[in-house]
Amino acid sequence: MTVHRIGRRARNPFATRFIRPGMLPPLDAEGRPVSVAALAARVPRGGFMALVGPHGSGKSNLLTALATHLAHDGVVMQRRVRRARDVPGLLARIARLPVGAIACIDGWERLGAPGRLAVRVVAWCRGCDLVVTAHRPCGPVLARCMTTPSLLARLVAMLGPDEAVIGHDDVAAAYDRHAGNVREALLDLYDLFEQRIRGSAAAVRT
Repeated sequence: MTVHRIGRRARNPFATRFIRPGMLPPLDAEGRPVSVAALAARVPRGGFMALVGPHGSGKSNLLTALATHLAHDGVVMQRRVRRARDVPGLLARIARLPVGAIACIDGWERLGAPGRLAVRVVAWCRGCDLVVTAHRPCGPVLARCMTTPSLLARLVAMLGPDEAVIGHDDVAAAYDRHAGNVREALLDLYDLFEQRIRGSAAAVRT
């Protein structure tokens, strides 16, 4: 069995540093590359658009890739929000953006209705675009993010675990276990990889 190593430790290809947003290329539901340039061309000036999809469907990853692309042509602010208490800080950042900037907000629904309204008003007053992630349509939809077993299989292939450690059946089972939530499936595979590597190391020692 081949085990990739960093120093003396087995490299777990599902570690957060390898799967966090921005580390993997955005793919569609069938595992094919998404044209980020084509999506960027559809972002309206002074408008609002959303990347929509269920939990773990790649919205954050796609938003990161889109923000990076848009930053080549102008000022882009990217912010992940977790709760309504993040609204004041978010408003302050948007209020300092130049006219024509783009605010990319990950976690739109977590702001609450009053927070979302306040953000849209401040962005409109500043002449800024908003691109957000949401679980359901909340305005014009820029892209819908969905998952399939093929998508997860393609991502796992990109991460490159030894097939003797993580096989195709493991990938399919993780997808089913988490009802299509690719993020949770990858974290599940992290745990499985750790268990098997530790078991293999223990067997070698004995």
